[in-house]
Amino acid sequence: MSKRQQIVDKISGSIPLIYGSLLLVILVVLGYFKQSSWNGITWWLNWGVLVIYLLWIFSEMNITVGEVAKGSSQEDRGTCEVYAICRGVCILSALGFGTQWEIPGLSILVGLILFIGGISFRLYAMRTLGIFYSHRVRIKSEHQVIDRGPYSVVRHPAYTGMLLAHCGIVVLFFNWYCLVALLGLLLPAIIQRIKVEELHLFQLPRYSDYAEYRRRLIPFIW
Repeated sequence: MSKRQQIVDKISGSIPLIYGSLLLVILVVLGYFKQSSWNGITWWLNWGVLVIYLLWIFSEMNITVGEVAKGSSQEDRGTCEVYAICRGVCILSALGFGTQWEIPGLSILVGLILFIGGISFRLYAMRTLGIFYSHRVRIKSEHQVIDRGPYSVVRHPAYTGMLLAHCGIVVLFFNWYCLVALLGLLLPAIIQRIKVEELHLFQLPRYSDYAEYRRRLIPFIW
């Protein structure tokens, strides 16, 4: 590989890290300006959710930092960037526009369960996959099919957790822009990324057998 190509790959690999850092800053600034419209329990709830979301992004940035040294991945087909942008649009639209809920109600409990449960399920999936987890589509020579824990339920539980968490965000901060961002951007981005990943995963021994009895994202549906 030429030195020029190494530099290009290094820059390409740094894009998700730059984007993640920028998203962290924007969320903090947006939360600061939005707090004037929050009061009472809503103030505590919204800031609590925002802080948890920020910690979530920060916790995954260690993986992103490791990806920088590995450079870009041709197998990824740009799905990492698209997926990250759609995720950002979803959370920013939730905070950037007023919620339709006038008073706290059952939506808070439902939203929190989806939000916390989704993050927990994603982190559990990442931990279960261990050294084989990556933010980029990469197949290692020693790659193995993991079928325990959340991978016994669906083939891509990390994306299931991501989707559940943002469903929780939509419920907690409901507005039509956020709902459109979830269904029209984030969900299609996740589906496309799974399809790209599986082009390579099906080359692994045993993956076809593993996939035969498990759905990709949502049990019994897809």
